[in-house]
Amino acid sequence: MALTFILITVFIDMLGLGILIPIIPFVVREFSASALTVGLLSMSFATFQFIAAPILGRLSDQHGRRPLLLFSLFGSGVGYVLFGFAHSLAMLFAARIIDGITGGNVSIAQAYIADVTKPEDRSKTFGLLGAAFGLGFILGPAIGGSIARVWGLSAPALLAAGLAFANTIYGFFVLPETHPLEKRRVADVSPRSLNPIGGVMRAMRHEHLGSIFLAIFVFNCAFSGLQSNFGLFALVQYNWGPQQTALLFSLLGIIGAVTQAVIVRKLVVKFRDRSIAAAGMWIQTVAYCLFAFVQRAWVLWPASALTSLGAGVTQPTMTGIISRAVDETEQGVMMGTTQSVIALTRIVGPLWAGFSFDWLGPGAPYWSGAIMIFVASFLVTSSPVRTKA
Repeated sequence: MALTFILITVFIDMLGLGILIPIIPFVVREFSASALTVGLLSMSFATFQFIAAPILGRLSDQHGRRPLLLFSLFGSGVGYVLFGFAHSLAMLFAARIIDGITGGNVSIAQAYIADVTKPEDRSKTFGLLGAAFGLGFILGPAIGGSIARVWGLSAPALLAAGLAFANTIYGFFVLPETHPLEKRRVADVSPRSLNPIGGVMRAMRHEHLGSIFLAIFVFNCAFSGLQSNFGLFALVQYNWGPQQTALLFSLLGIIGAVTQAVIVRKLVVKFRDRSIAAAGMWIQTVAYCLFAFVQRAWVLWPASALTSLGAGVTQPTMTGIISRAVDETEQGVMMGTTQSVIALTRIVGPLWAGFSFDWLGPGAPYWSGAIMIFVASFLVTSSPVRTKA
């Protein structure tokens, strides 16, 4: 029951985020015609998620997973309500900032999974978590676009709010605490510890996990750059429209969900997490080279399939490596640090992709991304990480 609730929570998180994707540009247009404003609104969510994720993780190590998870779900609902009733740009930014702060609950969900699963089973369970992400990403934009056409631009955000509040109530009655008092520790809330940049830098210098965190950063910079840039790449190179791009992203979501729910569970029985993660990165390196150097529209389909397959086996196993390398008292803070690193890549990656696209050519985000992911695979295979199990 508890694991089911966690999977539902992550699904609703991604569904709510996906529901807003097709309507944000149109909502912003009511207040500003600037494309930069749309980008800044998206960046505000990622920035505050980057700041909040390790803090929520630390607090869950001290106060338990349950209260922090319920608080973050309720906060997301408040953010969606504010977005739905926004009558100014300031309200829109406030709504996305609130949701970004409470959207750090993924780190708590991952710590919760670490509490209730054996170390050798964590990569499989993190794979289910990734599948819930993928399913929400598939359904969210379609639901948001359909509801907006029928009931207006406020309706998708209010639906997302209703789902978040319903899940909060459901969790209040069914969610047990998994982090007992004897395993809790006082959270370090000094300015130094709460500085997200400092936290990322300390993670990169971690004695055993530094190269793993660096690999996560490099890998996700390339991947988030692809996600943000692909629509423009397909338009400029092959004159694709929104419908073709949306269909391709649905393919990515389906393959990613199946990979993380089914394929990863079979692979981790036979191979080490580190080997699986590196193999996924090699697959993505090939895919990025196809995007960059094979100038045929049909190549976008197999290249995208390989990209999703590679990411699908890499992401849960990388999280599994970190979770198995630390003890129970550190799961929250380390999962929070992981999410903070990933949130930072959602800022850096799209900026690099846009800059390289404009200055080096449409294929630049992809050949540079191939280099980055290959470097990440080397970092994983050469890491001195030691597991606790």
